[in-house]
Amino acid sequence: MSGENVMSAMPKINDDVYVPTISDDNNIYYVGGLAKVVKIIAGQIIVEEHNSANYRWKNGLDAMQESLKKQFGNQRASSTGIIPPCPLE
Repeated sequence: MSGENVMSAMPKINDDVYVPTISDDNNIYYVGGLAKVVKIIAGQIIVEEHNSANYRWKNGLDAMQESLKKQFGNQRASSTGIIPPCPLE
């Protein structure tokens, strides 16, 4: 590999992808790490571990995979149980 992102293709259902931690100044809503893709809709992936939050893949998570992998390693993503105040994009 030449440092190229090997996950640039759209993942498939049941694939694991890396997702970031989602927080604001007051709360951590979702802890980042590996998450299972459960649905794909119009270029967005929906992951199980983040309570079915959706993420844009192309020009979004695809470009973040290597840095998230370095940050989280084999850690699984999770939800803290706190519901975000607005929809995530």
